[in-house]
Amino acid sequence: MVGADFLSASQRFMPPETGAVHTPRLIIRPYTQADAPQIAQMILERQYPYRQPGTDDAWAQEMADETLGHIAASTDKVVAGLFLRQDGQLAGEFTANAKYGGRPREWSLSYYTRINHRGRGYMKECVLAVLPQFPACLGARIVSAMVSFNNLASRHILKDAGFREATMSGHGLSLELTV
Repeated sequence: MVGADFLSASQRFMPPETGAVHTPRLIIRPYTQADAPQIAQMILERQYPYRQPGTDDAWAQEMADETLGHIAASTDKVVAGLFLRQDGQLAGEFTANAKYGGRPREWSLSYYTRINHRGRGYMKECVLAVLPQFPACLGARIVSAMVSFNNLASRHILKDAGFREATMSGHGLSLELTV
């Protein structure tokens, strides 16, 4: 049972005065139960290429509800939605995970942009806005990210934010930033 004074990693990550990171076009904030329908729709969009015809979509809402419960109780995972200031639509998702077994105070960063919001620079805006939160709110010293070799957009976003190439593996290219 989570106590009244418990703050999830997603809550700790946000500036206490606003509860969200604001940019000119985005509000980056932890999900609430009211976001479940948009989260379910995003889950369906991500799974679309793998779904069989005639598949019932009810599982996506159940998955969104379970995900919200997991996020609310997590002390080592930050999950936040990128909501458009203009209309409140969910444009993507930002996540950060504490890395264990390696260097102390290292967190990994990842993100996803919904298909109909790609190519508009939202992720670059998000990454640049959230980077100061890592040392300030999580005590992070190193932030890492893994991208596939052919994902030039993500490589450019991370390099523009100051990340440097660290290692290559069969999974892709690892980039790091000391904060």
